[in-house]
Amino acid sequence: MWNSHPAQSLLYSSLKATVQQQLGAGVSVAVGGGPAWNRTLNPQARPVSAAGLPATGYTASADLTMQHGHEQYGAAWNRSEQVSLIPGGVTTQLLGLQYSVQWGSSWSASASAGYSQFAGVNASSGGAQPGSTYVAGQISYRIASDWSLQTAFSFNSQSLLMVGGGSLPLHRAHASFGLSYQSGGAH
Repeated sequence: MWNSHPAQSLLYSSLKATVQQQLGAGVSVAVGGGPAWNRTLNPQARPVSAAGLPATGYTASADLTMQHGHEQYGAAWNRSEQVSLIPGGVTTQLLGLQYSVQWGSSWSASASAGYSQFAGVNASSGGAQPGSTYVAGQISYRIASDWSLQTAFSFNSQSLLMVGGGSLPLHRAHASFGLSYQSGGAH
């Protein structure tokens, strides 16, 4: 994750287990969660008030999807605790709608849009923050029956309320590229 303020530039990693259940013809629900880790890329720029914060957090998600031919529609909720992003840390919550399509046997793409909100992990970070909208996209290419390459991008912009008044603009852009394994036998 890269932000305009040097103290906000950090590496965020997570490990999440997800369970998916079919509810009926073309309808499924998935729930996941796991630990997350944060590392400030420039430790010398980290504010003194954030120096004592733990570098671990969590991530959780829930998705409801409906399949219709090669298209899929869904609603998603995601929450992750990201300490050290601003003094006192923040929690990110996203609620959105998703559309995805598959063409051929190897390619798929998805796009989503929705509402996001940040809130302080502790009282020193200012409590509830105003919400914002976000957009995201992903393209996947299946390289084997259980393996695929994925690239994704998301962007969101929001004003953070500061302790003592005023606000600070926070612009977040996140890009990723990775290898994904999904067992064909797990349901």
